[in-house]
Amino acid sequence: ILAERLRQQIAAETFLVIGQLTVSMGVAECRPGESWEEWFERADQALYEAKAAGRNRVVAETAITDA
Repeated sequence: ILAERLRQQIAAETFLVIGQLTVSMGVAECRPGESWEEWFERADQALYEAKAAGRNRVVAETAITDA
């Protein structure tokens, strides 16, 4: 929810030098026992999904895997 609000606020602004700006974000919740690298990899994959789906969006990684 926070990432989506931030995305909307950025898209609504006009910046002096560049004008309009949009962002895509990937988010993932850190799982118990997970390394920082694993966590960020999942968030990064969600970011690539957001960009592939048309950009200017938020994608939350939701896949559940057994460790």
